[in-house]
Amino acid sequence: MIDVLNRGVKGQEAPDELARMQDHVIAEAPALAIWQVGTNAVWQPGHNPDDVAAAIEKGLKLLGGEPMDIVMMDLKYAPAVLTDDKIDATRRMLSLINQLATAANVNVFHRFDLMRKFLEVERHSFDSIIDPTDTDRLHQSDFSARRIGYELSEAIAAGAAHGGQAPAG
Repeated sequence: MIDVLNRGVKGQEAPDELARMQDHVIAEAPALAIWQVGTNAVWQPGHNPDDVAAAIEKGLKLLGGEPMDIVMMDLKYAPAVLTDDKIDATRRMLSLINQLATAANVNVFHRFDLMRKFLEVERHSFDSIIDPTDTDRLHQSDFSARRIGYELSEAIAAGAAHGGQAPAG
């Protein structure tokens, strides 16, 4: 049996999440922590990428000191973070997440690339991967949430079969 506990809070980013991590994640003693991070840092005004990166680094050190596996999940590929005024911050946040995860020896689930694949390779529309009723054009549709969940579970199973590391490919 697997219990999934969602400890995320809508709209929060790494600095706020870090403040809640001890009581709301570590206290639960999970076998696996999946940390979705970065989208709000790009989309919401007032987030400093360097502050977000520092919080991610501290959070990874805090989680890394516990007997659990850790997976970072990067940004959503959504119109809200692909606009001309946000694309540079999006690219920077993706890079920071990869750098910090590599330094902490943590796997990254590349949600951004997978969602881009839904559009560019599978030829789905943004209206099928982003909730078409979301005027912000940020939140995933049921379709993409199911697909992300499926692909994430497959990656976790593959990583477990290969001694905790996701297989190359």
